[in-house]
Amino acid sequence: MANGPALGWNCRAVDARLREAFEAFDAAADPEWSPVRQAAFGRLRELGIPTARHEAFTYANPAPWFGSAGAEPFFAPAPPSAPRDRSPALPVCPNALCMRFPGDGENLLEEEVLRAEALTDPLELLALSFADDFLHVTVPSAGDEALARIVVAPLPAPEGRRRTTAVRVKIAPSARAELDVLPAAADGDSDSWRHLSLFVELGAGARLDLVRAQPAPRDLVVTSSVAVRQAEGSVLRVREADGGGRLAREHLEIHLDGPGARCDLRSLAVLRGESELHRHVEVFHHAPACSSDQLYRQILFDSSFASVDGTVRVDRGADGTESNQLVRSLLLGENCAAAGKPQLLIHADDVQCDHGATHGPIEESELFYLLSRGLSPDEARLALIRGFAQEMVDAFPEGELKTVAGTQVRP
Repeated sequence: MANGPALGWNCRAVDARLREAFEAFDAAADPEWSPVRQAAFGRLRELGIPTARHEAFTYANPAPWFGSAGAEPFFAPAPPSAPRDRSPALPVCPNALCMRFPGDGENLLEEEVLRAEALTDPLELLALSFADDFLHVTVPSAGDEALARIVVAPLPAPEGRRRTTAVRVKIAPSARAELDVLPAAADGDSDSWRHLSLFVELGAGARLDLVRAQPAPRDLVVTSSVAVRQAEGSVLRVREADGGGRLAREHLEIHLDGPGARCDLRSLAVLRGESELHRHVEVFHHAPACSSDQLYRQILFDSSFASVDGTVRVDRGADGTESNQLVRSLLLGENCAAAGKPQLLIHADDVQCDHGATHGPIEESELFYLLSRGLSPDEARLALIRGFAQEMVDAFPEGELKTVAGTQVRP
């Protein structure tokens, strides 16, 4: 790697520093996954470091993540993880849910290399370049009523370091599953960067609830890259509530590969202080008669900033597509800001696609109505805020993460 062509960056010091960090980490980490790291770093070399002019980083300046342009902090990779017991087909929950590793009957290593070589998100490539552990989970078919529950807990990162949690999930045809992503940190005191790399394959007729709730962590950078591929007739429901962070970004990529596949996304953001949250979402309609529904609601206090950069792409031949995308932001701080950029790229004729974005304070007419019913100004304001968010919280399946999502909406 050291003798290859230079990365397409403007700063030689950043180039040399990242090369040195990568080579040191790759030499110390689990050699079994070295081909994946090499493929990711090689792909990153092809793309180069993004700038704020990069379309995927329109609202989120990538400099702090890559340490370019003198930006601070530059997070060093966390020490490699301790070796894990590599028992084949280790059960982790009911319904024959299994963890799998390279060499147990599936060529998982080759799959990871091919995925890395095809990635286009520079942040995901940077994270995978410093990943030393990949958890592969399979959910077999177990009848219509059987529900497999998968819990993903992001790995801790030492102060001033970055850590990647990489999880791959395959759900067999007609299987049902719920995948819960736990908060990245409970205390939020660590000055670190934690990244979740999640890839999911849904078999024909499979159903998945992907649930995530992340309270605002103090001095913590949180990023994620989630990719889902859906076969014919599969159903994906995404429920997420996020409090942002010092700098938070989510890349979500959904591919509707089979006819009749459906995805439904409900996302709530409640930001305070100087928190930031940026979502970059791409939904690809590759097959006919698929549907996607996206609803984002953002409540912004103080000097927080949130953005949604969402694109729906409809391929030629994907007739019968139905798609809806709506971004709504409630601006409650003097210096807060929100941005929404919904886009439609349609190459088929027989489609029904809508999109829109609205940002603004509480409607005076709504506030006046509650005041006329005897509520105090503070009570009326809180009722409207909670009402704005409650539909999103109600969409969560019952459990711990629904409670976490509900507690984020407070005065």
